[in-house]
Amino acid sequence: EEETPKQKVSKKEAIEIFHKICIDKIPQYHEEYMKLKEGKNDKETCKIKNDIFERYDDEVIQPNVEKLDDVYDLPNDEFTQVQEKPYEKMKDMILYFSD
Repeated sequence: EEETPKQKVSKKEAIEIFHKICIDKIPQYHEEYMKLKEGKNDKETCKIKNDIFERYDDEVIQPNVEKLDDVYDLPNDEFTQVQEKPYEKMKDMILYFSD
């Protein structure tokens, strides 16, 4: 029978750490978005925004939420729920701080 490693932090703390890791990465994606959208029309800007969101999800949220899930075995609803905060922060940054 396989032993599971002792969890050094509570699930709540781990989720807070997950949020901090994801949110701390937002400025670099936002900066890239700002550079890429310069001189582009609305349609092109929309595509850039979607690409940035997708990359943020693939490169930051998914790998980190999977690590969290590996340790804490999150139920489906919680797995989805913990991802909402970084998505919202990213969306706010793009929508409200991109003029």
